[in-house]
Amino acid sequence: MTRVKICDIRSEAVARDCVGLGVELLGIHWIWDIPKTERFSELQRIAAVSAGVSSLVMVTRQTDPRTVIKMASAFPFDYLQLHGLAVASTRRPASVIGFLTRPPKLIAVVTLRQWRCVDL
Repeated sequence: MTRVKICDIRSEAVARDCVGLGVELLGIHWIWDIPKTERFSELQRIAAVSAGVSSLVMVTRQTDPRTVIKMASAFPFDYLQLHGLAVASTRRPASVIGFLTRPPKLIAVVTLRQWRCVDL
């Protein structure tokens, strides 16, 4: 089964349009490195954009597993899409977020530097 995901959703109108077109997963790029005083407004923005969305994906380039875990605890995302972590490193956040009340599923982004087709 193929599922469609659109990333970098920033407004409620765009989120509604995507849902209306049948998009199942909406990606929110969350920048954690903003001052703590601005995080509450960022959470409000995410809540507004995600209203009525069936599956919400937090997209981050954070590489520190402790920070990823804090982010996952702050909002009930359905998925975490991790950029910048080695595949082996995703095991650590996966094992810890499993203890959250509603743990998100993980999407690991793997970049292949070299690839080739092989006849089987």
